[in-house]
Amino acid sequence: MRKQNNVQKTVSDIIAKVRSGGDRALFFFEKKYGSISLNEKNLRFVKKDFDEALKKLPADTRKGLETAAKNIFFYQKKIRALYKDVKVKRPGLTLTHRFRALSKTAVYVPGGRYFYPSTVLMNAIPAKVAGVSEIYAASCGVSDEVLAACALSGVKSLFRISGAQAIASFAMGTESVPKVDFIAGPGNKYVTEAKRQLFGETGIDLLAGPSEVLVLADGSVPEEWVLADLAAQLEHAPDARASLITPSKKLLNFITAVFGGKVKAFLIKDKKKQIEKADEIAPEHLIVMMKNSAGYEGNFKNAGAVFLGKYSPVALGDYAAGPSHTLPTGKSAVFSSGLNAGSFLRSYAEIKYEKKGFESDSDFAAIIAGAEGMANHKKSIEIRKVRI
Repeated sequence: MRKQNNVQKTVSDIIAKVRSGGDRALFFFEKKYGSISLNEKNLRFVKKDFDEALKKLPADTRKGLETAAKNIFFYQKKIRALYKDVKVKRPGLTLTHRFRALSKTAVYVPGGRYFYPSTVLMNAIPAKVAGVSEIYAASCGVSDEVLAACALSGVKSLFRISGAQAIASFAMGTESVPKVDFIAGPGNKYVTEAKRQLFGETGIDLLAGPSEVLVLADGSVPEEWVLADLAAQLEHAPDARASLITPSKKLLNFITAVFGGKVKAFLIKDKKKQIEKADEIAPEHLIVMMKNSAGYEGNFKNAGAVFLGKYSPVALGDYAAGPSHTLPTGKSAVFSSGLNAGSFLRSYAEIKYEKKGFESDSDFAAIIAGAEGMANHKKSIEIRKVRI
């Protein structure tokens, strides 16, 4: 059995104590790690608190959040429209593939260095559009902006909880915190480890690592623009990652002189090889600032989100465009996708045979069951032939 590292052990201990102690353990860990004395009375914010916070916002801040919410709703509704029940027929058989929204979900909102109302919008609105009936949030970083974002995105309650104990509470439920079907939202290594350990008791969006950006630029835009986009990503945290692919030695030298080893820089002149390298890196964010950026459109396989053209910084995607900024990291873009309305749906198939369809498929299905040694499977088919 593999030995647990410190993060794994700390998280497993938190989960075990929340599982057995409920609210009492949750309040203990919030005092220990968050320095907040919680009880049943100050644990939760509700719609009244959200609405009051929205009214208190400066006019420009409120307008900014409302416009961002409007854009996110617009985009996510277009995505939701793609998930329609599908009916397929052949003689004697009707197959229906149905999509249904999850019942309860939680959004984790980090609150260490900054407040993140955008995380509320980017995670809760896709759930709302999907049709999730109960949306909850958790954050130790509570501000009027965060509470106002809850008002704009349909959050039912926000709990003043954080870290692995917040994930554990939502995954298992406590006296005050509801058990949910799915947990979304970014967090630190303890949050991510709690998601990993609790997957199966609840669904999770993804296991997010350090934030990443890859800039593909040829020097056709001002060097300062490239520098600004790289710096913006590195602002997230000390372990944030940034890379550059460029055919321009001048741009490479400029960026290297400013950032040193903080930015991995690749000098690649051939377009096909640039795309291959980008797909190999599989970044969370990929910015294309080439003279012919349109020529790269649709050519990438592996990226959380692609930002095309010199007027498409990641920062606009973080706040305003409409797609969620909760995206796969650490090369997981090779096999996973960013959060969207579809993330909060599950699907199932309905299978309805009539006599004609049964007669068509039963013989060969029984043969396959027999070949696999599944005698009772074979019998469950053949017994119906007696009175067909």
